[in-house]
Amino acid sequence: MSLPERVLAVSANRWSTLPIPYAPYVTSLDWISHYGCKYVVHGDDITSDAGGEDCYRFVKEAGRFKVVKRTPGISTTDLVGRMLEGGKGHFVGSLRKVVKGEESMPRTGKDVQDEKSVVEERLGAYASNETGLEPGVGVFFCEEEGLKEDADKDRNGGGNRECRYRFDEYIKGKPPLPGQRIVYVDGGWDLFSSGHISFLREVVRVEEEKARQVGWSEEYSPWFVVAGIHVDAVINEVKGGNYPIMNVYERSLCVLQCKVSLCLLFNSPLSRSTPHHPTNPDQGNTTKLIPYSTSPPSSSQPPSIPPPPTSPPFPTDLFPLSTTAAQPTIPTLPTPTATPKS
Repeated sequence: MSLPERVLAVSANRWSTLPIPYAPYVTSLDWISHYGCKYVVHGDDITSDAGGEDCYRFVKEAGRFKVVKRTPGISTTDLVGRMLEGGKGHFVGSLRKVVKGEESMPRTGKDVQDEKSVVEERLGAYASNETGLEPGVGVFFCEEEGLKEDADKDRNGGGNRECRYRFDEYIKGKPPLPGQRIVYVDGGWDLFSSGHISFLREVVRVEEEKARQVGWSEEYSPWFVVAGIHVDAVINEVKGGNYPIMNVYERSLCVLQCKVSLCLLFNSPLSRSTPHHPTNPDQGNTTKLIPYSTSPPSSSQPPSIPPPPTSPPFPTDLFPLSTTAAQPTIPTLPTPTATPKS
């Protein structure tokens, strides 16, 4: 990913407040103090500079470094391996059965009940709000309950497939606030990238523009985005090969971490009819399938980033949302100088 794409990805993360491009590879005390950072957090893997020294040696010596356990699971190596192998061993048959302890995750060999607890813990953590401590995103499972044929409703004259759905709440989140316009977007969200983020940004831009036109004055955002996610088998039926490269569990974590998503709907149907989502089952238009193409649309290009400054920059938020937390106060400090090696 290019620098603009990576900055866009960090900006869209629910637990990110301010992305800082051109950060030095070796973190100095002057740099983090300039931005008012209390400490640095990193995984438990070792990161070294060109000379083989610890990149975080200066902040560690000052007692301003915290270690978190590296998140197990999917890696770039795994994704590349799946592309080269062309197999479907990573597919999840039914995530609903996994969280019930009735089905095992692919290629793990672990006890099913142990997998159930791990998956539940991870989904719950990713569905939390920006503090990481309180409920944030509601998570539902969609189940088809019935089917009704009605030729009179078919505009093409071939009969209308009218389905009824049941929405089972799995993780309780925050409901829509008064006046918020509910927007339903569904997709595969495979290899979640700057293209997906740019699309969601455009959804937010359009909704906020509509809200301004009608005089929206509430302190909260005028939109409530419900993201539907298709199961592995549905995507594979459309795209073929060994798509999706990431299974439904991995893709759901990508969607949950994005600050635009306020509700996640598993088992989202590829062709749906109302009611189509749990928060407001009586609204919505027909979702159109975007044809698969290897060429990304021009709108997927992330914003440009200016060249690196001579002193620590004061970047603007590349993902402006009404729900984004206020930017931290950055203290005015002297331009940091190179910290001598100890």
